[in-house]
Formats: sequence, C-alpha cells, structure tokens
Amino acid sequence: RYEEIAEILDIPEGTVKSRINRARHALKKHLTTHAGIGRLWMEEA
Repeated sequence: RYEEIAEILDIPEGTVKSRINRARHALKKHLTTHAGIGRLWMEEA
C-alpha cells in the first residue's frame, strides 16, 4: 500500500509513511478541537 503510493508519487516509502502519520495526527487534533468527536475516534483506533 505505502509502496504503491511511493511509486506513483515517485518519493521514498518512508516519506509516504511520515506524511500519512503527520496527517493522521493533524486530523486527530482538528477533530478533538473543533468537532468534539476526537475522543470517540481515538478510542476506536
């Protein structure tokens, strides 16, 4: 999965993983701050 994304974007697989991880954390922070549902989402993960 990460390998396929890396190939399509022509970037290292590690870069794909770090960008996705960074995006997950940003989404979690946004949901917690603005939507009030971040806690539920974190409990399910």
